[in-house]
Parts: sequence; C-alpha cells; structure tokens
Amino acid sequence: MKATIGNKELNLKGDDENLIALSVKKVNFELNSLGYKKDEEPDVTGLILVALNLAEKLVKLENKIQESEKQLIKEIAEMSGYVEKNFK
Repeated sequence: MKATIGNKELNLKGDDENLIALSVKKVNFELNSLGYKKDEEPDVTGLILVALNLAEKLVKLENKIQESEKQLIKEIAEMSGYVEKNFK
C-alpha cells in the first residue's frame, strides 16, 4: 500500500492495511505536533522525536495495563478468599 509520511511517499507492506494506515496517521500527527508542515520532509531529528513520543506513549500504556492486571489479580484473590471462606 502507498502511504505518505511528511511529504515522502512510501510503499508499505503488512498483514493489516488498516493498521498501517492508522499508524501512518499517528506518525503524521506526531510530526504535525512538532511543527512539521504536511509538505515538509522531516529530518532525522524530527523522526527520532516522533519515535520517542510514540515510545513514551507505548510505555505509559504498558504501565497502565500492568497496573490494571495487578488490580484485577488482587480483586480475584479477594473474591476467591471470600468464596472459600463463606461457601465451603
């Protein structure tokens, strides 16, 4: 599939074209948030900043998932203890 990042057209391949399109949209959004214009080709520094911004968002989401998993495990253990205590 053809996709444009900044003003550079790329030929991208993958299993899920919708995922690729959404990913390209995210990269372009990050470039725009850094002040790059749609018709401007980003430099290496801009692309590194985009990568760092996206990596930071990923790490935050992974941390949030880990905290949710810990909370879920704690709640399941509490429920399990309650059931064992009251319904055995």
